[in-house]
Amino acid sequence: MKTILKIAKSILIYFFFYISINLFFGLIYYFAELKNHLSLNEVFIYSLSGILNNEIKENKTLVILSVQRFIEMICSTVLTGYIFAYILNREPQIILPDKLIVRHRTSENVNHQLTLGVLVGNKSRFKVYDVRCIVHCFYLKNKKEPMLTNSEFEIVQEVHAIDNYFRFSFELEKFPRKILKDFITKDSTCLEIDSISVSVSGHSNILGNTFLISKKYKLTDLIIDEHVPQVKYKVRNPFTKKKIWEFVRWDELNQVEEVGEKRRMKTIDEIKEIIKNK
Repeated sequence: MKTILKIAKSILIYFFFYISINLFFGLIYYFAELKNHLSLNEVFIYSLSGILNNEIKENKTLVILSVQRFIEMICSTVLTGYIFAYILNREPQIILPDKLIVRHRTSENVNHQLTLGVLVGNKSRFKVYDVRCIVHCFYLKNKKEPMLTNSEFEIVQEVHAIDNYFRFSFELEKFPRKILKDFITKDSTCLEIDSISVSVSGHSNILGNTFLISKKYKLTDLIIDEHVPQVKYKVRNPFTKKKIWEFVRWDELNQVEEVGEKRRMKTIDEIKEIIKNK
């Protein structure tokens, strides 16, 4: 929609300049040569229709007409360039989640690995490529000294392409011990200051068109959630069970289901073990 609005705006601007140019030069033609046998309205209409050169006889007026055609050609070229650029550089609609998820991975080679998950959505009708997700931590080193903070830690993960959505998973073992401790102890001072920033960048076509989107999360925005979002929904034939249609339920990207108390405490114990071993 943004691309369509930009193209429409460019066309309106071009139309304004086109009318203005023809009005300006029409006045010149009228007073220079044509006022004796054409009205001003006729001169303007002939100029817009491109047949005014049939009425012009004097060389100096033909030169002015050539200048007008040259200016119109430049305006047309600029408009075409802008429209081409807008089409190629469509802004992708990237969605970052409302919450960050602490969960165990289920992939075969990393089964049960405790991670911080960032579920990124791409609502565009085209893929985004070379997508990089950077997680940056800012935390209080010592709550007795509020000015003593650390912001040096960051961790990066990349994926070649995202069609609709992708979950970036960062091992909790790689995070600073202090921010993991603040997450489980929930000290009010640390909860107020500590934060995790997420930045997602990439491009949407071979000519570049890079994008960058960022969001900051407090530690209270971290949820222990093991449920698997049902983002893609398939409509099947009730008789043959074959897939008829498939669509993405974008609201599912922000659905959270915090685990029960027993499972939560088990995960907290795992985080304590990670802290102990660091």
